[in-house]
Amino acid sequence: MYTQVKVQPEIEPIELDETKEHLQIILEDVDDDDKVGRMIKAATAAALTYTRRSFITQTLEHFIDDWPASNVIRLPKPPLIAVASIEYVANFADSPQYKTLDAANYQILNDPSRPEIHLTPTGEFPTIDGDHAEPIRITYTAGYGTDAVAVPEGIRHAIMVLVGDFYQSRESDALGFSTANIATVKMSRLLWSHRVPQ
Repeated sequence: MYTQVKVQPEIEPIELDETKEHLQIILEDVDDDDKVGRMIKAATAAALTYTRRSFITQTLEHFIDDWPASNVIRLPKPPLIAVASIEYVANFADSPQYKTLDAANYQILNDPSRPEIHLTPTGEFPTIDGDHAEPIRITYTAGYGTDAVAVPEGIRHAIMVLVGDFYQSRESDALGFSTANIATVKMSRLLWSHRVPQ
């Protein structure tokens, strides 16, 4: 079982200009723009990993190796926007032959932190090719929206604080051990309420 990003978000949860204002960098001063941009990406990646969520809308593919005995499939990296398709390998020759599961067989329970796909009372999961690794592929979109301001302010603030830590320590320890520890502690405090339970 694994999940991969099929279509990346088009923007980051915080924008360069607002980050520069937070760091008290003159907007017209572009010398550190690339460096700050990399720090935004690094802080966002850390926040995504810690919260186990999606922030800006992205398309994901979730692969599983069999239909669950509980008839319930939990989708990682919420919040869920929509399930595009559930596909399965019905037979295996030289390449996977995917078929699409009829949507009448399942329903979506869209909990903000635990979205699930449930088999309907009259639905059924079809036979799959057991010789193919992860023969079930679920394609879906997840995130708070396509605009940065759609992301909860607590998450945006945490990312901004992390970028501030990175920027202030850029000369002293080049994001070394001590800064990483401080950033990790701050991240856990600021993002704990947004973290998806395992």
